[in-house]
Amino acid sequence: MATLSELAVTGPYKAFHLVADSRIAVVGESHYQAALRRAVDKNHSDGGLPVAACLVREPENKYDRNAVRIDVQGETVGYIARDEAPWMQKKLMWLERQGLRPVCQARVFGGGPGKPSYGIVLHASHALNGFSNEIPAGNPVMLDGSWMTTVTGEELHQEILEPYAQQDHDSMSYIFATLGLCEITNGKHKGQQALEVRVNGQRVGQLTYAMTQRYRPAVEASLSAGHVVVVSAMLRREDKIEVYLLMPEHR
Repeated sequence: MATLSELAVTGPYKAFHLVADSRIAVVGESHYQAALRRAVDKNHSDGGLPVAACLVREPENKYDRNAVRIDVQGETVGYIARDEAPWMQKKLMWLERQGLRPVCQARVFGGGPGKPSYGIVLHASHALNGFSNEIPAGNPVMLDGSWMTTVTGEELHQEILEPYAQQDHDSMSYIFATLGLCEITNGKHKGQQALEVRVNGQRVGQLTYAMTQRYRPAVEASLSAGHVVVVSAMLRREDKIEVYLLMPEHR
Protein backbone atom coordinates (compact mmCIF):
# COMPACT_ATOMS: atom_id res chain seq x y z
CA MET A 1 0.00 0.00 0.00
CA ALA A 2 1.23 3.47 -0.86
CA THR A 3 0.53 6.25 1.56
CA LEU A 4 -1.10 9.24 -0.02
CA SER A 5 0.98 11.50 2.21
CA GLU A 6 3.89 10.56 -0.09
CA LEU A 7 2.23 12.38 -2.98
CA ALA A 8 4.36 15.49 -2.59
CA VAL A 9 4.18 18.34 -5.08
CA THR A 10 6.89 20.97 -5.02
CA GLY A 11 6.45 24.62 -5.85
CA PRO A 12 3.22 26.66 -5.94
CA TYR A 13 1.05 23.76 -7.12
CA LYS A 14 -1.59 21.55 -5.55
CA ALA A 15 -1.83 17.84 -6.32
CA PHE A 16 -4.23 16.59 -8.99
CA HIS A 17 -4.55 12.87 -8.33
CA LEU A 18 -4.73 10.70 -11.43
CA VAL A 19 -6.92 7.65 -11.81
CA ALA A 20 -4.87 4.44 -11.77
CA ASP A 21 -6.69 2.71 -14.65
CA SER A 22 -3.67 2.16 -16.93
CA ARG A 23 0.04 1.49 -16.81
CA ILE A 24 2.43 4.03 -18.35
CA ALA A 25 6.04 3.15 -19.03
CA VAL A 26 8.85 5.52 -18.06
CA VAL A 27 12.02 5.87 -20.12
CA GLY A 28 15.53 7.04 -19.32
CA GLU A 29 15.65 5.49 -15.84
CA SER A 30 19.21 4.32 -16.43
CA HIS A 31 20.34 7.94 -15.96
CA TYR A 32 18.57 8.25 -12.59
CA GLN A 33 19.46 5.06 -10.75
CA ALA A 34 20.65 6.88 -7.64
CA ALA A 35 17.32 8.72 -7.31
CA LEU A 36 15.33 5.50 -7.76
CA ARG A 37 17.51 3.75 -5.21
CA ARG A 38 16.82 6.54 -2.72
CA ALA A 39 13.09 6.44 -3.50
CA VAL A 40 12.83 2.84 -2.26
CA ASP A 41 15.58 3.14 0.36
CA LYS A 42 17.68 0.50 -1.47
CA ASN A 43 14.90 -2.10 -1.06
CA HIS A 44 13.47 -4.35 -3.77
CA SER A 45 10.46 -6.57 -4.38
CA ASP A 46 9.43 -8.90 -7.21
CA GLY A 47 6.05 -7.18 -7.25
CA GLY A 48 7.54 -3.70 -7.26
CA LEU A 49 7.63 -1.16 -4.45
CA PRO A 50 4.96 1.58 -4.28
CA VAL A 51 5.99 5.21 -4.59
CA ALA A 52 4.24 8.44 -5.51
CA ALA A 53 5.18 10.12 -8.80
CA CYS A 54 4.63 13.63 -10.13
CA LEU A 55 4.34 14.51 -13.84
CA VAL A 56 6.04 17.79 -14.75
CA ARG A 57 5.93 19.50 -18.15
CA GLU A 58 9.43 20.56 -19.21
CA PRO A 59 9.15 22.94 -22.21
CA GLU A 60 12.70 24.21 -21.65
CA ASN A 61 14.14 20.75 -22.36
CA LYS A 62 16.71 21.29 -25.14
CA TYR A 63 16.11 17.84 -26.64
CA ASP A 64 12.30 17.83 -26.68
CA ARG A 65 10.04 20.80 -25.91
CA ASN A 66 7.16 18.36 -25.25
CA ALA A 67 9.13 16.50 -22.58
CA VAL A 68 7.24 15.30 -19.50
CA ARG A 69 9.48 14.64 -16.52
CA ILE A 70 8.71 12.14 -13.74
CA ASP A 71 9.69 13.16 -10.21
CA VAL A 72 9.65 11.02 -7.07
CA GLN A 73 10.34 12.66 -3.71
CA GLY A 74 11.40 15.79 -5.57
CA GLU A 75 14.01 14.01 -7.73
CA THR A 76 13.85 13.20 -11.44
CA VAL A 77 13.64 9.46 -12.14
CA GLY A 78 12.82 9.43 -15.88
CA TYR A 79 10.51 10.74 -18.62
CA ILE A 80 7.34 9.85 -20.46
CA ALA A 81 8.20 8.23 -23.81
CA ARG A 82 8.80 10.80 -26.55
CA ASP A 83 5.92 9.57 -28.73
CA GLU A 84 3.41 9.74 -25.86
CA ALA A 85 4.37 13.08 -24.29
CA PRO A 86 2.85 15.36 -26.99
CA TRP A 87 -0.62 13.94 -26.37
CA MET A 88 -0.43 15.04 -22.74
CA GLN A 89 0.57 18.64 -23.32
CA LYS A 90 -2.88 20.24 -23.59
CA LYS A 91 -4.11 18.65 -20.36
CA LEU A 92 -0.86 19.40 -18.53
CA MET A 93 -0.98 23.07 -19.56
CA TRP A 94 -4.64 23.31 -18.49
CA LEU A 95 -3.77 21.83 -15.09
CA GLU A 96 -0.86 24.25 -14.66
CA ARG A 97 -3.18 27.20 -15.32
CA GLN A 98 -5.44 25.88 -12.54
CA GLY A 99 -2.46 25.69 -10.18
CA LEU A 100 -2.48 21.88 -10.29
CA ARG A 101 0.16 19.27 -10.95
CA PRO A 102 -0.73 15.61 -11.68
CA VAL A 103 0.44 12.96 -9.24
CA CYS A 104 -0.10 9.21 -9.33
CA GLN A 105 0.90 5.97 -7.75
CA ALA A 106 3.82 4.10 -9.29
CA ARG A 107 5.92 1.00 -8.70
CA VAL A 108 9.69 0.68 -8.73
CA PHE A 109 11.03 -2.65 -9.97
CA GLY A 110 14.47 -4.22 -9.89
CA GLY A 111 17.36 -3.65 -7.56
CA GLY A 112 17.47 -7.26 -6.39
CA PRO A 113 19.86 -10.15 -7.06
CA GLY A 114 20.36 -10.53 -10.79
CA LYS A 115 18.45 -7.29 -11.47
CA PRO A 116 20.69 -4.52 -10.16
CA SER A 117 19.06 -1.76 -12.23
CA TYR A 118 15.82 -0.09 -11.19
CA GLY A 119 12.84 0.80 -13.39
CA ILE A 120 9.52 2.50 -12.71
CA VAL A 121 5.99 2.12 -14.08
CA LEU A 122 3.23 4.68 -13.51
CA HIS A 123 -0.29 3.65 -12.50
CA ALA A 124 -2.23 6.42 -14.21
CA SER A 125 -4.65 7.28 -16.98
CA HIS A 126 -3.07 8.03 -20.37
CA ALA A 127 -5.71 10.75 -20.73
CA LEU A 128 -4.67 12.19 -17.33
CA ASN A 129 -8.15 11.72 -15.91
CA GLY A 130 -8.53 12.66 -12.28
CA PHE A 131 -10.94 12.27 -9.38
CA SER A 132 -14.17 14.17 -8.74
CA ASN A 133 -13.47 14.71 -5.04
CA GLU A 134 -10.55 15.44 -2.75
CA ILE A 135 -8.46 12.88 -0.91
CA PRO A 136 -9.88 12.40 2.60
CA ALA A 137 -8.12 14.24 5.39
CA GLY A 138 -6.30 12.52 8.22
CA ASN A 139 -3.56 9.95 7.77
CA PRO A 140 -4.66 8.22 4.56
CA VAL A 141 -3.39 4.95 3.14
CA MET A 142 -4.32 4.08 -0.45
CA LEU A 143 -5.10 0.49 -1.41
CA ASP A 144 -3.76 -0.59 -4.80
CA GLY A 145 -6.61 -0.99 -7.27
CA SER A 146 -6.30 -3.85 -9.76
CA TRP A 147 -9.48 -5.80 -8.97
CA MET A 148 -13.00 -4.43 -9.49
CA THR A 149 -15.44 -5.17 -6.65
CA THR A 150 -19.15 -4.36 -6.59
CA VAL A 151 -20.83 -2.44 -3.77
CA THR A 152 -24.25 -3.34 -2.39
CA GLY A 153 -26.91 -1.00 -1.06
CA GLU A 154 -25.91 2.02 -3.16
CA GLU A 155 -29.52 2.37 -4.33
CA LEU A 156 -30.32 3.75 -0.85
CA HIS A 157 -27.76 6.55 -1.16
CA GLN A 158 -28.24 7.97 -4.65
CA GLU A 159 -28.54 11.56 -3.44
CA ILE A 160 -25.01 11.36 -2.00
CA LEU A 161 -23.57 9.90 -5.21
CA GLU A 162 -25.42 12.22 -7.59
CA PRO A 163 -22.98 15.19 -7.47
CA TYR A 164 -20.06 12.94 -8.50
CA ALA A 165 -21.63 10.90 -11.33
CA GLN A 166 -21.55 11.74 -15.02
CA GLN A 167 -24.93 12.69 -16.48
CA ASP A 168 -24.55 10.44 -19.53
CA HIS A 169 -25.55 6.80 -19.19
CA ASP A 170 -22.63 4.34 -19.11
CA SER A 171 -20.11 7.17 -18.60
CA MET A 172 -17.59 6.62 -15.83
CA SER A 173 -16.44 9.03 -13.17
CA TYR A 174 -13.91 8.37 -10.43
CA ILE A 175 -13.96 9.28 -6.75
CA PHE A 176 -12.02 8.55 -3.59
CA ALA A 177 -13.92 6.44 -1.07
CA THR A 178 -13.02 5.27 2.42
CA LEU A 179 -13.57 1.93 4.14
CA GLY A 180 -14.74 1.26 7.67
CA LEU A 181 -16.76 -1.37 9.53
CA CYS A 182 -20.51 -1.57 9.94
CA GLU A 183 -23.01 -4.13 11.23
CA ILE A 184 -24.96 -6.30 8.79
CA THR A 185 -28.63 -5.68 9.57
CA ASN A 186 -30.37 -8.44 7.59
CA GLY A 187 -29.85 -11.78 5.88
CA LYS A 188 -28.05 -14.88 7.10
CA HIS A 189 -25.04 -12.86 8.28
CA LYS A 190 -27.13 -10.46 10.36
CA GLY A 191 -25.17 -9.20 13.35
CA GLN A 192 -21.79 -9.80 11.66
CA GLN A 193 -19.63 -6.98 10.35
CA ALA A 194 -19.11 -5.80 6.79
CA LEU A 195 -16.81 -3.22 5.21
CA GLU A 196 -18.74 0.00 4.82
CA VAL A 197 -18.05 2.32 1.88
CA ARG A 198 -18.17 6.04 2.51
CA VAL A 199 -17.74 9.14 0.36
CA ASN A 200 -16.74 12.31 2.19
CA GLY A 201 -17.71 10.61 5.44
CA GLN A 202 -21.20 9.59 4.25
CA ARG A 203 -22.28 5.98 3.78
CA VAL A 204 -22.94 4.90 0.17
CA GLY A 205 -23.07 1.11 0.60
CA GLN A 206 -21.06 -1.87 1.79
CA LEU A 207 -19.17 -4.92 0.54
CA THR A 208 -20.72 -8.35 0.68
CA TYR A 209 -19.84 -10.58 3.62
CA ALA A 210 -17.61 -12.73 1.37
CA MET A 211 -15.69 -9.72 0.05
CA THR A 212 -15.40 -8.35 3.56
CA GLN A 213 -13.70 -11.56 4.66
CA ARG A 214 -11.12 -11.13 1.90
CA TYR A 215 -10.14 -7.57 2.70
CA ARG A 216 -11.01 -7.09 6.35
CA PRO A 217 -7.60 -8.11 7.82
CA ALA A 218 -5.69 -5.52 5.78
CA VAL A 219 -8.29 -2.82 6.37
CA GLU A 220 -8.47 -3.49 10.12
CA ALA A 221 -4.68 -3.40 10.41
CA SER A 222 -4.58 0.05 8.81
CA LEU A 223 -7.50 1.33 10.89
CA SER A 224 -5.82 0.08 14.09
CA ALA A 225 -2.68 1.98 13.10
CA GLY A 226 -4.71 5.19 12.90
CA HIS A 227 -4.95 5.41 9.12
CA VAL A 228 -7.85 6.40 6.91
CA VAL A 229 -8.23 3.57 4.37
CA VAL A 230 -8.78 5.03 0.90
CA VAL A 231 -9.78 3.25 -2.32
CA SER A 232 -10.52 4.35 -5.86
CA ALA A 233 -14.16 3.98 -6.88
CA MET A 234 -15.86 4.11 -10.26
CA LEU A 235 -19.38 5.47 -10.69
CA ARG A 236 -21.53 4.49 -13.66
CA ARG A 237 -25.03 5.78 -14.30
CA GLU A 238 -27.40 3.03 -15.44
CA ASP A 239 -30.95 2.70 -14.07
CA LYS A 240 -29.27 3.97 -10.92
CA ILE A 241 -25.74 5.08 -10.07
CA GLU A 242 -23.65 1.94 -9.64
CA VAL A 243 -20.49 1.91 -7.49
CA TYR A 244 -17.45 -0.29 -8.16
CA LEU A 245 -14.36 -0.29 -5.94
CA LEU A 246 -10.84 -0.86 -7.27
CA MET A 247 -9.31 -3.20 -4.69
CA PRO A 248 -6.10 -5.22 -4.43
CA GLU A 249 -6.17 -8.52 -6.28
CA HIS A 250 -6.85 -11.25 -3.72
CA ARG A 251 -4.37 -14.12 -3.74
